[in-house]
Amino acid sequence: MDLFKDAEQLREIPLFARLEPTRLELLAFSSEEASFDDGDIIFTMNSSSDSAYVSMSGQAEVFLRKEATGEPIAVLPANDLVGEMGVIGNQPGLPP
Repeated sequence: MDLFKDAEQLREIPLFARLEPTRLELLAFSSEEASFDDGDIIFTMNSSSDSAYVSMSGQAEVFLRKEATGEPIAVLPANDLVGEMGVIGNQPGLPP
């Protein structure tokens, strides 16, 4: 984990784009890194949301059902944020 590299990558996310460099560094420092394998479920629709995720690399597919069958309804690329509305609004999250 490179704090300064992670902070600059966070700047690519519109929600964080206008933060001062020191605040981006604090955000990067206070964040927890997690890795997911193909097929892992990050969260499901209507589940409580206590985390937002930034895709630092790779991509995440969004499915309407937990079984993740058929075509995804969206594909979230690297440098995308997911789960933030559940955290901000204290609302259940949508599927990845």
